Amino acid sequence: AGAEFVSDYFDFSIYIDADEAIDEQDETNNGVAAGVNLLVCEDDAFAGNQSAATAPFIDVNAEQTDLYICPGTEDWFCYDNLTAGDFNATATFALNPEDRTGSDLNIAVFAVDENRVTTADLGSSVNLGDDASVDFTLDADSDVCVRVFPLRPQGENSYTFQLTAP
Repeated sequence: AGAEFVSDYFDFSIYIDADEAIDEQDETNNGVAAGVNLLVCEDDAFAGNQSAATAPFIDVNAEQTDLYICPGTEDWFCYDNLTAGDFNATATFALNPEDRTGSDLNIAVFAVDENRVTTADLGSSVNLGDDASVDFTLDADSDVCVRVFPLRPQGENSYTFQLTAP
């Protein structure tokens, strides 16, 4: 058996009696080649932000672009000491029309303490097919973390994310 990397996939070939040591009528049927697509999901620049504990602190009103959710993962972003007021968290993504549930992303917003432990659920947007957006109000200054996650565990998609304050 052999494997050769070709662009975005591996070409695996299986050879039986490659040296033609066994006498048979058809020596041309000793090998079978098959292209196998083993595309690897390439995470974004924030790779490793799989929980509130590992989430980067990012700035309010700063759009985060070129983000990607890989199968079996989720992304977290945190905001340090937001001033009381109204906010909006929005994830905008490209919907795959052939796999609406596999490409759908959702968000949930949480107030957290200094150890990034959830103290309050501030809202979520779990839906099928639309961009995810949550409006929420902080009654007091607070740290906030946002979870971006696929509707299905195998889901993946590229997206942009922004938390805005009016």
